Amino acid sequence: RQTWQTFRPHLGLFAGIGAITIPLTLAVSLLQFLLSRSPEFAALVPLTEDSPELHSLISAIALIQRILLLLIVTPAVIQAVGDIAAGRPTSVRRAFREGLRKLPDYLWTIARGGLIVIVLTITVIGIPWAINRSVRWMLGPQSALLDGLRGKAALDNSAGVVAGRWWQMAANGAMLAFLGAAPG
Repeated sequence: RQTWQTFRPHLGLFAGIGAITIPLTLAVSLLQFLLSRSPEFAALVPLTEDSPELHSLISAIALIQRILLLLIVTPAVIQAVGDIAAGRPTSVRRAFREGLRKLPDYLWTIARGGLIVIVLTITVIGIPWAINRSVRWMLGPQSALLDGLRGKAALDNSAGVVAGRWWQMAANGAMLAFLGAAPG
């Protein structure tokens, strides 16, 4: 309910932030449409709907879109929500500008936490600690962007926020991961 109360009055703002992903999505859809419906286009391009090259191209475009989401859209959304929660005026331009300005701290925090979790997971015996750290540090990127923290400080701040709500955050994280993976 509280999330909806934050997003509903600002749907235009979040639609504007998300609009950056539309060109890539349309490009993939157009390519697939032209290959399946236009014999003239299919004759010009040495690809078929089932060709491994086309699947590789579509996978590369999907990867670019995910990177775009991680590096540009996610920081902008976090910044916009932070501005709204703090009562500051916000705009699509401000969200992107501030998100990109704080990108090094955001990336360092993700890299530090991610590397530790990966190393713990690889050891197999460290999997329970990896799960614990993943939940404790799930708000690290938000701490980096909104609190101006970096790396360990952002992860420690996240752990402090999650303390006492670990199971709730784990359930929320699992649900969001499921919803994010469901479309494919």
